[in-house]
Amino acid sequence: MLHVGDGHVAKMEPSQSGSGVGAFAASKRAWSKLQESQGQSSPVNMIVKGATSFQTHIGPWSVRDLTLGLAAMAKVAEKEPPPPPGEPNEELSKDSEFLARAQHWRAIAEAVYVCDGSSFSLMSHLPESLLVHAEWNPDQNSLRPTYTVSIDAPYNAVVLAIRGTSHVVDMLVNSGACPEDFRGGKSHAGFAHATEVLLKEAEPHIKRAFEQAKEVEKERGTEMKLVLTGHSMGGAVGIMCAFTLRDSYPSIECWSYSTPACLSHELAVESAEFATSFVSAYDVVPRFSFAAVEGLRKQLEEFDWEHAKSLLKDDPDWQNIEKAVNAMQGMQRKVSDGVDGVKRQMGVGDGGQDEGKAQEQQRQGNGKEKEKEDTQTQDGQQQKLDPPALYPAGRLLVLVADPPGCGKIPENRSNVPQQRNYGAYPSFEENLNTKWTLREARHKEFLQLVVSPWSVSDHMLGNLSEGLGYLQSHCPPIPLSSSS
Repeated sequence: MLHVGDGHVAKMEPSQSGSGVGAFAASKRAWSKLQESQGQSSPVNMIVKGATSFQTHIGPWSVRDLTLGLAAMAKVAEKEPPPPPGEPNEELSKDSEFLARAQHWRAIAEAVYVCDGSSFSLMSHLPESLLVHAEWNPDQNSLRPTYTVSIDAPYNAVVLAIRGTSHVVDMLVNSGACPEDFRGGKSHAGFAHATEVLLKEAEPHIKRAFEQAKEVEKERGTEMKLVLTGHSMGGAVGIMCAFTLRDSYPSIECWSYSTPACLSHELAVESAEFATSFVSAYDVVPRFSFAAVEGLRKQLEEFDWEHAKSLLKDDPDWQNIEKAVNAMQGMQRKVSDGVDGVKRQMGVGDGGQDEGKAQEQQRQGNGKEKEKEDTQTQDGQQQKLDPPALYPAGRLLVLVADPPGCGKIPENRSNVPQQRNYGAYPSFEENLNTKWTLREARHKEFLQLVVSPWSVSDHMLGNLSEGLGYLQSHCPPIPLSSSS
């Protein structure tokens, strides 16, 4: 349960004060008010859905407790943004050719979200005739994602682009899959299965693309490379595919965007040899795994409510959170008092000493059962008690906006493509007050969940496009040969 500091409990109205039913009604009203202010598509509600999908593995959550705690954490992060991971990478920030490649592969990772070849051509700037193969509908039974295989002659590459999940909440719920063995380490089970199926389907088309490109290679005197690109789940599956494909294509490159937590530490580090991952500073998805959600319990228990109250006392959203917490605590006390009163009237609990002995025996029995459970590793109990940590794969490059969200609170937008219908998209004028930096982070910096108003909007490809575009506009232009 959540606990607020002394003196934080709201006074109940006279008509409610003597009744657990009245306290329950007050709690319902406060909860409804908070939900209304948060919105069903808010980052907090999405994280709650993802975290509660783990219940069969790490124990039950109280949805209300979790929502209230995360909402409070997000409000504090809005006022006091936590420091971003990593250290500044000035060299890559000024490398115009590197940034151009990053933006190009991001565009193709976004283009694969469409549903036909002509739209893909419009977004990727590749001719339709160079689209070797495409599967526009994911296979729900096999978990095979949507993908395209194309030839990108200007970038001297055969490209496997893999679509991610359309909705972030699906991404978080899918993260509930138990980690399983993968190439000597551990991986996200769902991604591992999708990788296996995709490789079987896509490899023949990749080989066909390279066969078609032989004439181009002969004319140029260069060999084409294989490039894999994808966003979210698509990026993770692409990197995992590359572990197999690099045996046949040594010059393979992976460009992943908003990469989820998908591999154990040693594999995540190894993948940096061939994969580059761009993530935004406050994106929740690269941090979302069993271990991180289990650690969230401790974060909530240690949350400083006194500091939050001092920081946010005049914030209307905080007032809704505090009212909901106080009303729920009032309801819990009233219900508890009512149960104790019934027990006294029925004479239950008067035995005192006998009841205490019974409770102590029960506690000892539970302790022995718990100890027994803790020692049972054969049936998976150890994994439940000590969830394996998964990390975003690749070389981790973090895009950081100052102020976070370009100074905007994320919002839903209508009459725009689905990929851009939610986020914090600045206008030209708003962007003038924003500064982006590029940092390079270690994988273990993504072990702890960071809850903020930008937890979901930072996951969007449009946000990464803004960051890369800013860096491109602040570094030397790509040198072009002069025309005669």
